[in-house]
Amino acid sequence: MLHGEKILLRPCTKDDAAVLYAEQRADVSGFMLSSSVPWFPVPLETVLEGWEPVDAHHSKPLPKSATFAIEHEGELAGSITLWDIDYHHRNGEIGIGLRESFRGKGLSIDALKVLCHYAFYVLGLHRVRLVTGARNVPMQKAALAAGFTEEGRHREAWWEGDGFADDVHYGLLDHEWRTLSAQQRVR
Repeated sequence: MLHGEKILLRPCTKDDAAVLYAEQRADVSGFMLSSSVPWFPVPLETVLEGWEPVDAHHSKPLPKSATFAIEHEGELAGSITLWDIDYHHRNGEIGIGLRESFRGKGLSIDALKVLCHYAFYVLGLHRVRLVTGARNVPMQKAALAAGFTEEGRHREAWWEGDGFADDVHYGLLDHEWRTLSAQQRVR
């Protein structure tokens, strides 16, 4: 388990997948702000059929992603994923989604810090990136508060249901994280 100040990152379970599906798939607009894939009406049964525990990866080549449940005060608050992991160039991308009732409490900042600990300290990555829509101001603030640097924007690259918006790119390098983590230790 990975602990932050406010949250615990633990492996996602099949039960977690069902809870997150029910809330996140029901919120089409929220899904569009936090996902790089379009929303489709996928039945829960299909999601659960494709679900496999982390242990299933041990006999395969290194996984390209790692998903954690975000737990706050004993409750499932959301999930966070390090995906598109490139072990040669030592980088990956972060995606995060919080259940609506857990937003606005600083949990994203804490979860980002803990996942960066995993990415840099455990996996030995050199760089992580995060991309969000320009309208997702809370995610932009969380990225900056967690130590990320805004690296640029792609004009009208993010479909938000009522039109295109810019997407905003953030990055964090391992030496930047080490400086930050020396000040705020992650357990």
